[in-house]
Amino acid sequence: MTSTIGIVVALSAEARAVLGVRCWYQSNGFIVQRKHLEDGTDLLTIQSGVGFDNTLSAAKWLVR
Repeated sequence: MTSTIGIVVALSAEARAVLGVRCWYQSNGFIVQRKHLEDGTDLLTIQSGVGFDNTLSAAKWLVR
């Protein structure tokens, strides 16, 4: 089974600063990016938008 690390970021500028320019896609109303790392781990990043409620929704989506 592949390990997955999930990160919630509020804004696209934050994602670019941490991850660089990458391809994003829509999934269940969220903007998501998946990257396969060299060690076999998947990095799943989701843009939530600003605000506690948006962040909480994105985090719940990651955990599901």
